[in-house]
Amino acid sequence: MENFEILEFKFVSRNGEQSGKIQLLMSTFGGIFYDWHVYFDKATIQLGTTGSWFDNSGVAIKSNSKLRDKLFNKLNIEQLVRIKKDDKNYSTSSIHDKKISLNNDQLSIINNWFNSLEYNSTFKNVASMLLGCNPTGELLNPKNAQFLESDHKYNFSIFLSQLIDKKDGEYRRGENYNARAWELAKKQPTISITEWISQFPDISKYFLELNQKQYNKAVFYKIGRVLKFYSLNVHEINNMAKKEWVAYSKNINARYSNPIKEIFGVSSLLSYQKAHIYPRHLIKQDALKAKSKENRNKIMKMISDENNFLPLDATTHELYDRKKNILWNEKGNLVILDLKANEDKNLVNYKKIENKYLGSRVKYIKKYKECFEGASKL
Repeated sequence: MENFEILEFKFVSRNGEQSGKIQLLMSTFGGIFYDWHVYFDKATIQLGTTGSWFDNSGVAIKSNSKLRDKLFNKLNIEQLVRIKKDDKNYSTSSIHDKKISLNNDQLSIINNWFNSLEYNSTFKNVASMLLGCNPTGELLNPKNAQFLESDHKYNFSIFLSQLIDKKDGEYRRGENYNARAWELAKKQPTISITEWISQFPDISKYFLELNQKQYNKAVFYKIGRVLKFYSLNVHEINNMAKKEWVAYSKNINARYSNPIKEIFGVSSLLSYQKAHIYPRHLIKQDALKAKSKENRNKIMKMISDENNFLPLDATTHELYDRKKNILWNEKGNLVILDLKANEDKNLVNYKKIENKYLGSRVKYIKKYKECFEGASKL
């Protein structure tokens, strides 16, 4: 499974009536977002809803008014139909101004609802649920967005809609895949929007471009096409990685009968995972940067190469791959990079890669070492 992190930041509404924080479930490969959770700490909700969202008898006919009905039922309140602007009574009507400030219990209700499968829509549409209309103007000026990131006043929702992962046109929210991904991501420290910009410059430059004081629709749609192409590349590489992994597993099963004993020369009853010397997530990152499809395919073959294999138990695998506390040098010797790793009593099984299997693995050992500062001294 991929590595995941949570990008978290505070946001405020343009009118100051809403605030809270958003958490974005992000793959460390490509910086693609798979899901989002919102947590309002302050919110108001307009009771009036755009008249065109209803038929003449006041029945909700648009998807947004039907969705808003569900939210209002949770809050035990009722939508009011706004009078159309061309109606002679529009100027004297108070419906379009009626709103309520939500208390803590109500905030909890809307947070749970927006983060559930029942709300199967975008973050950008959250504003429509609260306002009872479709806010406009952010294509002319990003600062016109209903929600802005607190510290730098970034407009993030319109960018998020371009970069979030989609499957068959639908958001993947609530899938079992995402539940497991959230669980893994919550074990890691959250990252800030500034860290995300630094970590993924290839896509964050478009985020910054969309937050210029002014841009036209042509720029927005151009960036949308770039992000869609980027996202498609990420998906294609992920699909290739799955196929290469199947081949990798078959190759290992065919070649080894007792991998820990064969590769490390130690008899062990430990169950093992099929770890990569040069990790899979780094291979995918290299493939994403490839200038040609031929080169990308060549890079991806490193995933299925059994010479890129080490049999490691789950704890040691995490020390090696996620925490980067250990590695092996070109002589096949285990190198401890963090003394805390010594707490893993299983390391005694992995002190030396047998010479018979070392030669074919050195290129991957060297490649992974390049990811560490001061690698030449290890």
